[in-house]
Amino acid sequence: MRKILLPSLLLLLGCAEPLRHQETLGALHTRYAEQCKASPQVCAVLQPCTDGLTRAISVWQGVTEATAKGDATLASARTADALISEGTARGACIATTLPAPSLPAPATSTPAGVR
Repeated sequence: MRKILLPSLLLLLGCAEPLRHQETLGALHTRYAEQCKASPQVCAVLQPCTDGLTRAISVWQGVTEATAKGDATLASARTADALISEGTARGACIATTLPAPSLPAPATSTPAGVR
């Protein structure tokens, strides 16, 4: 019984972390998709963000699959890929949702001696 229970428990714990990442990324994707539906003019701007989130969710799914197969080497490699993919997606989301920088006001003073 212990021989079956312990590996099963470890497998469940190993799959939990990728699932948390998938759920978080899925919630972000839903939020941005709702923004797109509410304001269709922002869809093109949000596209790199939503595409990146979709890719990151898929890569985390690969971690879950490797963990479920018991392949620790593959799971480690896929975890590294997933972390990079998630970071890239989050970066794209930050970049696409930041307000445009405002330009400084033009100088109003006149040079000395000019009237």
